[in-house]
Amino acid sequence: MEASNLSSSIPNSGSISLSSQSMFQWNAFSSLVSVKLDSSNYLLWRSQIESVMFSQDLIKFVDGSCPAPNQFIGEGANKFVNPEFIIWKRADQLALSWIKATVDKSVLGQIIRSPTSKDAWIQLEKSYASQSSMRILQLKRDLQDVRKGDLPMVEYLNKVRFIADALCVANEFISDDALVHHTLNGLSTEYESFITSITTMKHLPTFAELYDLLLNHEKRLQNMHRHASQQVENSMAFFSQRGRGCSRFYGGRGRGRQQPHQNNQPNSSYNQNQGNRGYKDFSPAKQPI
Repeated sequence: MEASNLSSSIPNSGSISLSSQSMFQWNAFSSLVSVKLDSSNYLLWRSQIESVMFSQDLIKFVDGSCPAPNQFIGEGANKFVNPEFIIWKRADQLALSWIKATVDKSVLGQIIRSPTSKDAWIQLEKSYASQSSMRILQLKRDLQDVRKGDLPMVEYLNKVRFIADALCVANEFISDDALVHHTLNGLSTEYESFITSITTMKHLPTFAELYDLLLNHEKRLQNMHRHASQQVENSMAFFSQRGRGCSRFYGGRGRGRQQPHQNNQPNSSYNQNQGNRGYKDFSPAKQPI
């Protein structure tokens, strides 16, 4: 029997009901809670699961605002299980199962014996609330020390926003002006002119507006660097080509000068032979006796 039908058949049971919508939305729930609780993400996990349970009208079982009704009603032979307790128990166990399904195995052992969703919730809060205080301090330091460095602009801005969102989950709200100042403070010197133009404005932009401005400015810088690199490459190619042309020019002149020297060799031999023909050899060994 559906819980809603059971509830409608019992007088005065309207204060505790479990709709079919809550019963059959596990797939949607698991997709909305994107993290499993571990020792480092309690604040994020709590924020997600609280929102989903509130939307499904289950948060009242977790926070104790809907306590369990008496398990039995009547006395003696007329004593029987309270139907409202059955409905309450089903809703509470649904909330408890959602909690157990969204914690890491290392955490599950702490709540495996918790009888109600409220007991499990309190146990997790005791285990991780103190760690959350240290986490808040660390997040504040991270926001003060955040630097762009070699990160692409979109990654840097998302990193800043993630820290701010994590602080917001812990009820530590960062004003938009403060977030803008932290973001500008983490930029490198090549953004100095941009920083000056922003800080001298009559009204600071919101972080969302600064987000778009910085992405556009990064594109301009990239185009400038690309254009400058192209000019350098073109200049190097020009001088390299010019150098090869000069080498061919001077090489041609050198070969032209050597040509007369090569042509003189036969002429020298020819003149020598002709000279030998014009003189007789009068050496004593060859004179007639």
